Amino acid sequence: MSYLPRRNANPYRSFRKPAAPAPRPTMGTADAAQFLGICDKTLKNLVKAGKIPCLRTGRKYLFHRETLEQLVKGELLTERTAR
Repeated sequence: MSYLPRRNANPYRSFRKPAAPAPRPTMGTADAAQFLGICDKTLKNLVKAGKIPCLRTGRKYLFHRETLEQLVKGELLTERTAR
């Protein structure tokens, strides 16, 4: 058994930092609630009241990151929040 490195092994490979993952364009309920600083149940209640727009796929809610960022900045008004 040989203890020599593989022929094509890169000796510097383990010293590289992994690339930062790109932010996803959508978030699930838990991530969106954490982003907004509220609990999951409050977020679901706001969605049902029509105050936060989302996509619903089956039993899952998906939230666009850009929409939530606009909501936090106060730039987004839905029809029901404008009342």
